[in-house]
Amino acid sequence: MVRGTRRTVQVDPSPRTILIFTFGDLGDTVLTVPAIRALRQRYPDAKLLLLGKRLAADFVQPLGLVDGAIVV
Repeated sequence: MVRGTRRTVQVDPSPRTILIFTFGDLGDTVLTVPAIRALRQRYPDAKLLLLGKRLAADFVQPLGLVDGAIVV
């Protein structure tokens, strides 16, 4: 029996870039907007990039919540 071995993981408190994956359709993208908004508020200096379909990029980019999009 192994007892009490815990690891502490250090997380960078201020990431420089956050990649957001969105591969659903428009409804799924709409539902991610509050999460993207929360990321923007929590990490205001981070570069937020959206990776997903053209439809997702066309919907989210005009909201001004992401800094760029990678369309696949």
